[in-house]
Amino acid sequence: METNRLKRSCEKCSEMTSRITGKRKYFINRARAGESGDAAQKSGNEQEEESLCADLDLEPLSVDDYQTLLQSLKINLPEGALNNEVRQRSTYPEVIKDSQKIVQKMRNSKLTVAQKPRLSCVKVKNAAELRESGKITDFVEMVFFKKQTKASERTLKERWEMNAHESGCRFRIRDTFKETPISTPEKSASAAGARKAWFGDPADNKNNETDCFKFFLKHKGLELEDVNYKREYNVESGFISGRLDFLLDVKSSGESSETSQSEKIIIECKGTKGNMVGDVFTITHEQEHQAELNEHHEYYHQTQAYLYILKKEVNPVPVRAVIVVKVIAEDTEPEFYWGEVRDNSGHMEELNNFCQEEALPRFLAALNLIFQKVTEGEEEKESEQP
Repeated sequence: METNRLKRSCEKCSEMTSRITGKRKYFINRARAGESGDAAQKSGNEQEEESLCADLDLEPLSVDDYQTLLQSLKINLPEGALNNEVRQRSTYPEVIKDSQKIVQKMRNSKLTVAQKPRLSCVKVKNAAELRESGKITDFVEMVFFKKQTKASERTLKERWEMNAHESGCRFRIRDTFKETPISTPEKSASAAGARKAWFGDPADNKNNETDCFKFFLKHKGLELEDVNYKREYNVESGFISGRLDFLLDVKSSGESSETSQSEKIIIECKGTKGNMVGDVFTITHEQEHQAELNEHHEYYHQTQAYLYILKKEVNPVPVRAVIVVKVIAEDTEPEFYWGEVRDNSGHMEELNNFCQEEALPRFLAALNLIFQKVTEGEEEKESEQP
């Protein structure tokens, strides 16, 4: 009997796939025949949406519905990210198919929803590689989810139950969504030591950053007491966000304060015991303390992301970005090198748009696979239960 059931299920899936493929060809032919491509595509997507939603027992949700869900889960999207275009795209068959893979990981308690979904500047290189290689679900997970590593962390269901009653949300978690609890062993001292060795000691990192900053000021003929700067400055544009080390405000005095020119300089600081030489940068020897930065390194992409955000934030004020490296060798005084980072705002804008147009619809589809809107009749039954 089990074999027959599986056979019928496979036949149903095959029939659905064939039906969708046939509809796509039909609307493509209509467009080629001279009909509106936008209208043909829209009509085709609407029919695909109906058939797939029927098979998966999904009801297309409105923007207001999603807004209610996000508020109940205390999920903070960038301002203006949620709109009808994104909502409509969340109903496309290929989007729902990708979201099903993510939901399965959530059932296994491998993932949980991030409360503030953003693409960190430190991860833009990795994100770009995922995008270019077509690993869309991995990209979505990077932005909208986080790994659930502790058994003590609240599950999505627990978070929902805590917040839903307060907001009076007319949704419930589907019966098909059940999270498997995880058990994690205590982290060993060696694991903590390995993490410290990889990321460095926080106190040392702070000191290295300060030393790099002071070197750059001295190299430019500036004094720490005479400059305006911000440290650990948070920046954000759309889905891309981060915290840069130093933001220096340089003003060249003119005849009056009204004519003085201002320039912002992003200073990203890195300390190393020598293993970054040849990886993060190479020493050119053309100019004193000048470094040739590796444009393929993640630090370079990270700083380009900061530059992209700041150029939008302070426009039309000019913005530059540099990376300063402190090289530490045994029994010698540390040496400092710096190099300027070129602008690559077009690439960063593409990543931001990809978060909005491709990743966000899949996240919304995942929510629709997990939560079900409660009808008025169901709501009355639930209220009548003791």
